[in-house]
Amino acid sequence: MASLRVVPQPVDEHVFAPPFAGLKSAQAIARFPFPFTQPVQGPYRYSVNIEPHETDGIPGSPTEHFFDVDEFYFAELQERRRALKATPQHSQVLPEVTDAAQELTHLSLARLAHSYPNYFIYSPQGHGFVWQNHLTGQAPTLFDPNAPLTESKPDPLPFLTSQLPGDWALLQQQDNQLWLKGGVVTGPASWSLSEKLGMNYLQWHSPVPDQHQVFQRSLKYLLRLPPGQPVRRKNWGLCVHPRLEMSMENRREWQHELQNTSENDLPQLVNLRVELQVLERLPKSQAIAFYIRTYFLSLAELKQNPEWASRLVQVLEELSSDIAEYKNIAGVRMLIIKYLSGARHY
Repeated sequence: MASLRVVPQPVDEHVFAPPFAGLKSAQAIARFPFPFTQPVQGPYRYSVNIEPHETDGIPGSPTEHFFDVDEFYFAELQERRRALKATPQHSQVLPEVTDAAQELTHLSLARLAHSYPNYFIYSPQGHGFVWQNHLTGQAPTLFDPNAPLTESKPDPLPFLTSQLPGDWALLQQQDNQLWLKGGVVTGPASWSLSEKLGMNYLQWHSPVPDQHQVFQRSLKYLLRLPPGQPVRRKNWGLCVHPRLEMSMENRREWQHELQNTSENDLPQLVNLRVELQVLERLPKSQAIAFYIRTYFLSLAELKQNPEWASRLVQVLEELSSDIAEYKNIAGVRMLIIKYLSGARHY
C-alpha cells in the first residue's frame, strides 16, 4: 500500500465540509470498490449479494486486509469527530452488548496491528494490551478486554472508532432474530442509529420497498453465520459531494441536494457512494458485528472507466421506479444516464 498522505483539513463546525475534496489520487480511483462486478444475468435486481470476506484479498484492493487503512484515514477520523460533536446520539451502546463491544474492540485492534505493523502496535502488558497509533502520534493506551466497565472506563467502541475509519453496529441474536443493540454510526445513508436502535433485522430494513423475501433469506443466512467466517456485501447509492453523514437527524442538509444539482454540475458534484459492509459473528459473545466503510467516486472519475460507466447506465436504466425513489435518485436518473452514456460499450 502506498504511504498515507497527511493533509491538514480544518473543519468549520457550523458548515459541512466534504472530508475528501481534493484528496483523491489516481490509485484511489483505480481501487474503488465498484459494486456491479458480477456477470450480467438479465435485468438488474436489488439483492443482498453476500460473499466471504477473505482476509488475503487482492494486493492493493480495499479488501487486501480485513480493514482498509488508506489515504482517507485522517479525513475520516476528523469527520467522525465533527459528526459526533454535532450529533452525539450517533454513538450508543445498550448494556446487554457492552461485553460484545469490548470483544470487538480487542479483536479489531489486534487485526489492525497485524495488518499494518508500521502504523499500529497492540502488545500484551500485564492483564491487558498497550495500543500505539503511530499515524496519529497519540500517547500509548492501555486496554484490558476483560476488565469490567465503569464510569471511569466507559464503553470502548467510541475509542475503537477514533482509531479506525468506518462505522460499527452490534447485533444481538435472540428469538430467531437479530436486534440492533448499539454502535457508532456517523456515516449512515438515509437512516440513523437512534432511529433503528432496538429494532430487529426485518424492521430495520422495512423501508426498502418490496424486498421482504430478500431480507428474510439474508436473515436466515446470518442466523447461521459461524464465528471465523466473516462475510461482506456492497451497498450503493448516489449523493452530492463525498458526504458521509446522511443521517435522518440532519436530512434537511442533504435530502434535496441531488434533485437540485444542475446538469452542468453533475459530473463533479454527484458521487457514486458505495458501502463495503462486513458482518462477523464474535466468538465469545456470539453477537454479530456489522462494519461499514464508505467510498466515493464522482461521475467524472467514474466515466474514466468505460466498463464501469456502461454498467452503471445499465443499472440505472433497469432500476425499478420504487427502488429509484427509495434511493432518492428518480429525479436525476435520466440526466446521469445522459452524461455517462457517451462512454458506453455494447
